[in-house]
Amino acid sequence: MPISGFDDFDDRIEGCYKDSANIKKLVPCTLEGCVVRISDIISYLGKDRQDAQKAHIATESFEDSHIGKHNAEIINNLIVNIIENSYGKPYIKMDNEHFDALKKAKAANYDLIYKVDSVEAELNGSVKPMMAAVYERLRNDLISHRKDSPIFTHHIDYVNAAHYARDLPYEETDPDQIVCDYIASMTDDYFIDLYAHLFPNGNYSISYRGYFD
Repeated sequence: MPISGFDDFDDRIEGCYKDSANIKKLVPCTLEGCVVRISDIISYLGKDRQDAQKAHIATESFEDSHIGKHNAEIINNLIVNIIENSYGKPYIKMDNEHFDALKKAKAANYDLIYKVDSVEAELNGSVKPMMAAVYERLRNDLISHRKDSPIFTHHIDYVNAAHYARDLPYEETDPDQIVCDYIASMTDDYFIDLYAHLFPNGNYSISYRGYFD
């Protein structure tokens, strides 16, 4: 159902806080938003497989399908199909065959990557505690106006340099939202390095393989 205005949009977002099931009903309001949403799915679908194989997490072979099973194949086949089915139309679409293959590939990722015991153990034993520590540290730095903190030097200063028109300076808006914005912009490698920077003697660490290792 089309959104009639900002108040309608705000009500739908608020509804997601009241009932998380409403999140599944959200649809981007613009074609640009639709492109971003499907691009995000396509980008992590094959890349997560590539990373899982590199880290020897995915011990079973991924099934070859209509969209392929490797990152480059998946990206190419899905993008080409979306362009063929969406060009000149007021919507973003792929054909049913590619959409079904996409859903099956996502399900396979959950079974062979995300729900693997070693991944869940790493998530609960290291990643979640690291995330909590980083979040609280950045929030405290923001509230304490520690201008040498990465929340300022790597995020707020960058946002302000873009000269976005704001009624209120970015650093004076909701601190939790600013921290969420910053964390959402991070890659996995950046987050790991940030934790090590903020907590050089921290209790947690994650090793990752560089691109040339």
